[in-house]
Amino acid sequence: MVRRFFLIVLAILSSALLTATFFAKAEAQSCTLRTQGYVGGCSNVTVLWFTQTPQSQISHFNLNTFAGAFTAGNSARSYSIPASCSSGGQVQIQEIRTNGTSCSVQYSGNLPHNRPCEQCSGMGGGMSIVSAASFRGDLAAGAIAAAFNDPGGAVFTPVAAQAGSLPLPATLSGVQCLVAERPAGLFYVSPNQVNFLLPSDLPTGLYATRITNTAGQQWIGQTLINRNAPGVFTADSTGTGRAATVWLPFGAVNYLLLFGTGFVDGDCTLHLGNGRSYRAEYCGPAPGFAGLTQMNIAIPAGEMWSGALGGFVRVRGIEGHWDSQGFDVRR
Repeated sequence: MVRRFFLIVLAILSSALLTATFFAKAEAQSCTLRTQGYVGGCSNVTVLWFTQTPQSQISHFNLNTFAGAFTAGNSARSYSIPASCSSGGQVQIQEIRTNGTSCSVQYSGNLPHNRPCEQCSGMGGGMSIVSAASFRGDLAAGAIAAAFNDPGGAVFTPVAAQAGSLPLPATLSGVQCLVAERPAGLFYVSPNQVNFLLPSDLPTGLYATRITNTAGQQWIGQTLINRNAPGVFTADSTGTGRAATVWLPFGAVNYLLLFGTGFVDGDCTLHLGNGRSYRAEYCGPAPGFAGLTQMNIAIPAGEMWSGALGGFVRVRGIEGHWDSQGFDVRR
């Protein structure tokens, strides 16, 4: 009965929550990090990238490569990988910013090469694909994703539009999105952003993603699918700061409702900065939404706090643990 009550409450709040979590201020998160390919051949591989984020706002870069994980300083725009390769060469570059946000790009191909496909003739421009909640590059099947293009370049569409009901449309304001050549449902499109729903049956792996418009332009990126890739929506839609929450008192217990995406397995635990952890009584699909996960967490009245506490959600899946981005839980 308690679980059903909370699901009904969320359905009542759905209109306001849809705007607050999916669209508000999301345009500010445009990612200008782009790959530039490889140079040096297979025995001396150097990966190149560029970004328009001011250097003073970058903490460092994380590189996950075919030869292992590496870290580069905030002024770096290339990195020589200390290993040779035989064929293929998947690389993910993540820009970690000083304000706690991040964005990433990933690509792969046979080496050596020095021009990523996003820069070939006939393309609309560069594109990055991240979680619509955490703005990280790792996603899960059935999650809500956000694609960003280059500001100042070709636009996805001159007219912003959002879906009004389910099922989600495959075309919105002339824009389409294909993941592994399969149409993805669209939540929202604008000149520099497209929010879409990933197919729910994608196995883990890297998938080509293509966005097209009525002008005949196309953007090609890659979507990295993990078993779980939890992201929690925040109040200002930046992926950091205060989580978007609903508090419901219920006798001697206060129920905290969190909303996210990328949760496939339902064993979810909230860890707070005061050292306490709470396993969600319910962690699953939110009614009336596509791709949205709802977590109901019972917190005894005697364990409540004032102000904000740092926290993160951990999901235990069949392949281990995946942590969401850090956020604040405010009471």
